[in-house]
Amino acid sequence: MAWQPLLVNVWSEERGGGVKSLILFAHKDVDECQTITCANGGRCVNTDGSFECKDCLEGWTGQLCNTNIDECTLPGNPVCKNGGLCTDTEGGVSCNCTGTGYEGTRCDVDVDECDGDPCLHGGLCSNSVGSYACTCTDAFYGKNCEIG
Repeated sequence: MAWQPLLVNVWSEERGGGVKSLILFAHKDVDECQTITCANGGRCVNTDGSFECKDCLEGWTGQLCNTNIDECTLPGNPVCKNGGLCTDTEGGVSCNCTGTGYEGTRCDVDVDECDGDPCLHGGLCSNSVGSYACTCTDAFYGKNCEIG
């Protein structure tokens, strides 16, 4: 909020009809949104004496929507499920699901280990969370029915 000078001319009959100029100061709000640009999808809203950036894109905060939120450290449910490793990125996260038995952007989709046909010699594969089991024919045995 700024005080703006305001020139006022006053006619005065009492002082011989002359014009007197007075400078008064008027309180006028400056629209900061004319010069401020909010980042990351933020929308500038002028307030009395200031401004606010509203509606920042997900993953961003701050007066100008330019502060990255570290979603990996937020309380509550972990962003990456099932032991996935969370890495903060600008405006989001990345989950590394290696070795968890899960895949997907949040490590929440069970990997179907039977997709690669690990059971040999006609063995039947049964998928389970993070693993699989082979049911071998009578002539073979071993984790993948590889011994016969």
